[in-house]
Amino acid sequence: MIIDSINNAHYYMNLHPDFPLLVSALNEIDSLPAFTEPQSIGWNESYFMVQSYTPASSANRLWETHRRFIDVQIILSGSERIGWSPSNMLTIVEPYDAEKDIEVLDGEGLMHSLGPGDFVILFPTDAHMPGIINGKRRNNVTKIVSKLSMEAMNRS
Repeated sequence: MIIDSINNAHYYMNLHPDFPLLVSALNEIDSLPAFTEPQSIGWNESYFMVQSYTPASSANRLWETHRRFIDVQIILSGSERIGWSPSNMLTIVEPYDAEKDIEVLDGEGLMHSLGPGDFVILFPTDAHMPGIINGKRRNNVTKIVSKLSMEAMNRS
């Protein structure tokens, strides 16, 4: 997992062939909240969308991992905590579903706070639990969720 500020995105341009395309697309879009449907990035099945929601308690929440995509989550407004754990340290609750690209897990992990301009990069071995309330005060969060194709990364 990588946590950083979007101001430092230039350090990660070689991380994935579609990461520069994602950053470029974000710089050229006038109205991000309009993109609630997936928007393609490049030619490698990578895409992004905008999500808005109110974070919730971590009670009774489970962890997730993905194998076909790297998650890049960028906070535009509001704040939340995101849980992280190495996936091999958790217990499988629902085995990997290739059609939905998700494995559901249970266990303990670390919580990290994210605010406007922060982003997180989550690899297939990074179990994560996003959308957790940050403190006692609920706030709305708007964020970009990007899925960068692992297939593209394996070809580069």
